[in-house]
Amino acid sequence: MQIIEASTQGWKQYQHPREGTLEVIPMGRGSADGINYNLTLTRYGEDSDAFVTPRHHHTFEQVRAPLVGNLNYGPGQEVPEGWLSYFPAGAPYGPQRVSGGVVLLLQFGTDYLTSDQYKRAHRALEERGHFEGGNYHDTDPASGAARTRDAVDAVWTESLGRPIAHPRPRYGAPIVIDPDAFDWAPLAEDPLVQCKGLGRFTERDVSLRRVRLDGGVLGLGPDRTQLVFSLSEGLEADGQAHPAWTALWSARGEEGAVSGTGGVEALVVELPRALG
Repeated sequence: MQIIEASTQGWKQYQHPREGTLEVIPMGRGSADGINYNLTLTRYGEDSDAFVTPRHHHTFEQVRAPLVGNLNYGPGQEVPEGWLSYFPAGAPYGPQRVSGGVVLLLQFGTDYLTSDQYKRAHRALEERGHFEGGNYHDTDPASGAARTRDAVDAVWTESLGRPIAHPRPRYGAPIVIDPDAFDWAPLAEDPLVQCKGLGRFTERDVSLRRVRLDGGVLGLGPDRTQLVFSLSEGLEADGQAHPAWTALWSARGEEGAVSGTGGVEALVVELPRALG
């Protein structure tokens, strides 16, 4: 099991193609069952350094959990602190302006770029054009005409070497979830583990749960990659207790377990199952 404690990491300035400033703590990146995934704690700039995007959509899926402050994702639309959200591939959102706050951000998809792929594409684009207003501006090599594209789409197109195709949205908009509106239910395998099933999405069965442990053990099976993110202090794994904001990764093919006492809570994300 891979364990990453945010408290032992430092915030790093993140180069991105939008407007505003971002700082991140990397909390896990990898590949499983045909998808790439990346988890970060993301801290947004404030006021004139706020993170700003035009209306857009992506080819990949996202789970966003505001840990400090609310997350804006469109005019009059926010994910409140302590809530959870699932952003489907292809579903549009924005324009957004996020000023301050810390969000747990998980992104995953079949063509989600690795860190090196992203950096190489970003550098190459800067040599031929410029990023401004959340878009990328350059000259169409075929026609010689000026053109404007979504900044993230431009980076993905550059790296993949082909125009990206946004999937038909399975859901029409981001799904915003209030965990407090769900009731706790004991886990069949261990009644000392309380669980809130917050959602299961798409034919690949992406699963979101909130768990509370009071002496119980939560098993993590080998059938897919799973993330357990501690929301309070004291989650235990490999014989050690960990602070809040710790990411525990159980990779596909391995079996793991976490435990805890005193009602320690965690978010559990089961990444997509393999098809076939």
